[in-house]
Order: sequence, then structure tokens, then C-alpha cells
Amino acid sequence: MLRHKTPIEQKRFRSYFQHLNVNLALVCGDPTSSYNSVSCSVGINNMWLWPGNELSDFDKFYALFGYTRSHRGSLAVWGHSSSNITHVSQQVQGHLWESKCGADLRIQHSLNEFSGDSFGKVIAYYQCEFPLKPEETGLFNVSGAYPHFPDVADMARLREEAAQLPKRTVAEFEKTFENWRNNWFSGRLAINSNPNSRANCVEYFKLTKMGEKILPLVVLKLTEKENFLALSLYNRLQNQLLPPIEHNLNDPLFFTGEQGRALGAVNRYLNTNNFVTIHQ
Repeated sequence: MLRHKTPIEQKRFRSYFQHLNVNLALVCGDPTSSYNSVSCSVGINNMWLWPGNELSDFDKFYALFGYTRSHRGSLAVWGHSSSNITHVSQQVQGHLWESKCGADLRIQHSLNEFSGDSFGKVIAYYQCEFPLKPEETGLFNVSGAYPHFPDVADMARLREEAAQLPKRTVAEFEKTFENWRNNWFSGRLAINSNPNSRANCVEYFKLTKMGEKILPLVVLKLTEKENFLALSLYNRLQNQLLPPIEHNLNDPLFFTGEQGRALGAVNRYLNTNNFVTIHQ
């Protein structure tokens, strides 16, 4: 699909990118949180991928597809520094580039139009004459690696544990979580591909101050696919008996996307002895 932006979309993108010609930058994909700029750059549109904040993390990730860093190339990695990567654009042809802007639109643009506060500048280019497709890497066959959804008995156990918390605590959590979730894609966070960027707001810190007692409530939220960005909260609250779900290319969970990693946190929580002892 190729279309012009609506007036509302033009206004929104003008606020993101001061140099973008919103009248000429065509839309080639509607807003969705199913995938982000990194996923789009390797031909994936059903999972949110993020190798890490460092340029070296992207070196390792793109090497899996046959890419190497180059003076110029068909992939442009943006950032405010080599330790603060923000976005990836892919070349369509010549001066025409394409970007999936976080959970917002997928658009075509010229490269210099994205320079500025939102994404910073191009930190590195990657080039490959014959890049591998995801299925050709042998890494994205998730049938064996994808975490299972909790069964009826597991969900009942989670709800029973959550029910042991004071009603006031549950009510405070639900209100604060909903306010936090409403901010995940507000303002410039809508175009932000880094899942951990949602951990920098008042509501998030309010939730962390509630302590590990709210873990069963957080895990219940993670059973809902659209709440995968709450994984950062789980990782912050989990104690030493619960391993964090990290961005690690050696972990098969990485290749299930943020959605799969969030469900992996649910599985690990259910499979630990801590599940039945943490609140006793």
C-alpha cells in the first residue's frame, strides 16, 4: 500500500521530525505494535525485535543475516551515540528510504529528513549483496522455542496468588499500570523502537516502588500479548531466584521477539519455586 498521510498524521509526524516533508513522505504501512524498525529491516512484520542499545549489539544481529558494517549501505542505524541506538531505516532505491517508526506508521522518506532530536543521526551503515531471509538463518523457526501459553491450571494459580494481595494494593496497581500503558505510545514514544524506553516515566517508578509483591499482577498482565512492553517492569521487580529475560542473541527466546520474551517470563515465573513461596 502507498498513500498520502491524513491531516492528523501529517501533524503528528511534523512534531516528530522537523525536516520531514509530510506532504511527500508516503505511508506504506499502518500503525501497529506487532513489529518495529529493526524487525522491518530484516523482513519481519509479526514480532518486535531489539538487539540492545549498543552499536556492537547491532553488529552481531545483522551479521546473522550476512550484513557487515560499511561506509555506505542499504541499512542505516540511527542513534544519539554508539551506545544509544534509536532506529533503523532501509534503502528502497537511490535516495528513497523506508522506516517502520516504532508502533506508528511505516513511511518512505529521504534519509536526512529524520535527523534531529527523535532519532539523532545515522551512526552506521550495513551492507550485504545477498542478505539472508529470516527463514534462511535457521533462527526464527520458533515452533520449538516459542514459550507455551499458560494452561487453565496455571492461570488459576496466578489468579489465586494475585487474590492474596490486599484489594487496595490491587486497585492501586491496576490504576497505575493502566496509566503507564497509556503512555507507551504517546508522543515520541510512538516512534520509539527500544522497548526499555517505556521505563522512564513517573508511572513506571510508582510501580517499581510497590515492590516485588506485585509480581503476580505483572505476570498476569504479561499473559496478554499486547502488554509485552511490561517486561521491563518484570525484570526490575524480579528477585535473585527469577532470572531476568535479557536481550541475548544466544537465547532462543530472542528470536521469538519481545512478545515471545514476555511470555517466556511468564513461563519462568510459573516454573520457579518462588512462584509458591514468594508471598508466604
